[in-house]
Amino acid sequence: MNLLMATPRQEQSGIEQELKSNDRTPEERQETEMLFGLLRHARNAPGERKTLSPYHGDGGLKGWVLKLLYAGGSLGLVHDTPRFLPPVAGDGASLTGSLIPATGSAAPQRSLAGWNPLFERKKDAAAVMESPHLPAPGRVKRDTAQGETGRPASLERQNQRMAGLFNLTDSALSEMNGLSLVDCAARSLIDRPESMAKMAFTLLRDSGLYGASPGERLTENVMGKIVNDWITENLFGSDLVTYVATLRLHFESSQDNSVAGEVSNFDVKACRERIQEQLRPLQEVAEQVSGPNERTYRYVLDNVVAPVLPTLFFNGADALEIGALDWCYLHIGLSVTAKSAVSVQGMTLRDMIEIGCSLSAMLMMGSLPPVMTDLFTFPALLYFLTAMSDEDKRAALQKDLRGDGIIRDALGRFFRRRIPRAGGQSFQTVQRRHERLQNANGPSQGDIDQTLRRAVGARVWAQCGKL
Repeated sequence: MNLLMATPRQEQSGIEQELKSNDRTPEERQETEMLFGLLRHARNAPGERKTLSPYHGDGGLKGWVLKLLYAGGSLGLVHDTPRFLPPVAGDGASLTGSLIPATGSAAPQRSLAGWNPLFERKKDAAAVMESPHLPAPGRVKRDTAQGETGRPASLERQNQRMAGLFNLTDSALSEMNGLSLVDCAARSLIDRPESMAKMAFTLLRDSGLYGASPGERLTENVMGKIVNDWITENLFGSDLVTYVATLRLHFESSQDNSVAGEVSNFDVKACRERIQEQLRPLQEVAEQVSGPNERTYRYVLDNVVAPVLPTLFFNGADALEIGALDWCYLHIGLSVTAKSAVSVQGMTLRDMIEIGCSLSAMLMMGSLPPVMTDLFTFPALLYFLTAMSDEDKRAALQKDLRGDGIIRDALGRFFRRRIPRAGGQSFQTVQRRHERLQNANGPSQGDIDQTLRRAVGARVWAQCGKL
């Protein structure tokens, strides 16, 4: 598997040669190469990069992270954005998703389509996004409510529009009517997936947003986001992120009044049971329409709930507390694998937690594009709420948990914390790497000068806590 670096035309700096000379194992050498490779990619022009011969050893945790990033397209070259990295020729058999042939020819450029659906480019002209200035998917509703991008479209009005789309005459909007509309939508999407475009257009009709007028085309991911948001509003009364965050806060409040000895954690199992309980009325509505079946229920779980809460369905995760660091890293790891179309079959709970931990460390070092920050907002929010004082938790129940202010504070809190070790060997390796970076006496000229070298050492050390 290729390393996350490519040797530039200039020779290696003295400091890099010194560090490599002290590496005793292929794994240590690979880690040193990756660290300096990240910096080269950020500093050198694309024309000065060459591919490195594949590393044939066991890539370990870092290897999994690199596979995920290549498969997801996050290492694709984006013009006018120097920090983004170009793809390099790799072992096509070792990657999943968008493969890059193992040839010496220049690899095709890839955008960050896998990470930001609003800027995804489809070959099908009917699915091409016309405007590059749309708000991010998670901001559509909030910006609309603030009057920045259009008029707010109430759920009641959206339900009326959807009732007309399904030719339903009885549009008395009660809770069960909303569930009936969701059942109709789910059955339609199961039988005719292409109907999502019409649903998204219908839901945007009164919003004033892009896509609400004929000729304004949306990507498939954006259409799915619009429809899924409407489904979750009907089923949970809010988006899933807000629903789970509110559950977390209410759970903390209920524990304060519980009898001694009955305190329990809001873990993955408890969260899954609450989600399933909330979906039970949908099952009842579906049974009234078409008899006993779980088609719509399974559709909502697989296409609406699972992409937002992948930890609910990962074996061995039931005991993890929602909002704890291990849960946060598991969520990040699973989210990346899902977006990268990488199978997690055969991977353990610890594997996924370590992948999430490494991705967090790489983002802290500035080695990942800013667009990937969206993957961290939900776990950061849950971690932030978990760490609040009881008084702040009660106050948070009255706030918009998706507001820019609280998200900014949550991300700041999450990334200010030192990342704990994921395993004894990896922790000791990074600790040695930090000490060597800090104490090495190499020339200041070259790829990495003394100031940058010490800054990198400090960043690596900031990712690990002493035991």
